[in-house]
Amino acid sequence: AGGTRQCAPSNHKALYYEWRGPFALSQQGYVVIAPDYTGQGSDIPQGFMYEAGALHAADVSFGLKAARTVLGDRITQEWVVVGHSEGGLSAWRTCEREAKPGKATGGFLGAVALAPALQPIKLIPEAFRLANGGPVGDVNSIFLLQSFAKLYPSIKPDDYFTDTVLSRIPLSEQGCVGTGSALYSGLTEKQLYKNSSWLTHPDFKDWQKRYNGEGPFTLAAPMLVLQGEADERVYANYTEEDVNATCKEFPESTLELKLYPDLDHFVVTEASQAD
Repeated sequence: AGGTRQCAPSNHKALYYEWRGPFALSQQGYVVIAPDYTGQGSDIPQGFMYEAGALHAADVSFGLKAARTVLGDRITQEWVVVGHSEGGLSAWRTCEREAKPGKATGGFLGAVALAPALQPIKLIPEAFRLANGGPVGDVNSIFLLQSFAKLYPSIKPDDYFTDTVLSRIPLSEQGCVGTGSALYSGLTEKQLYKNSSWLTHPDFKDWQKRYNGEGPFTLAAPMLVLQGEADERVYANYTEEDVNATCKEFPESTLELKLYPDLDHFVVTEASQAD
């Protein structure tokens, strides 16, 4: 949704995903509990912790516990987690978290992960490669490096962002993802970064384990993964790689992958609702 507090879905009239998510689910009779991503709805020093799947999963659990405290027996004990893109990552990590000792929230039935962005460490370089020197169409890596730098003092944005990007950040922070896309998506890799060596920095690999929650891990309940084959943000081959890694390492886990030919990142949220 964006990198600053005003971009939190709880501040959006339509909760950001409107009929692609919360409205469609509530119309079907579900109670929707939707905590903002870690650091997005607050002013903590670390800021919005973009792609921090392990922390997002904890917020899902704590958000559910808080809702149960308030709503009591007006909601069922049984629940599922559904998410798209970074939310798909969060749903996947929640399904893993619920299987860990002492973490189970109780009543968990399963997960639906749409276009789950599990591996930014691979997705971002792939976007650069596919752009082949042309516009990357990228805002995600900008948000990620800004978030990463607030967690690791060794990473300084000035060492990586070009003057063009640095000059646009103050304007970008006045808006949300749409503003960022307008400012950055027409730029090439060389116009975005003086160098992109942060993607291979040891601290980024540490971040991938510590904050992103890199697995694979066993699943607590069945998970359905939905992926558009024409997705230009979360590439289908990497989603298949993640699914295969989990199935190979934990064959006792229940996981189904459904691919949608010719569908991109956002259309899959609507096209898959019948499934």
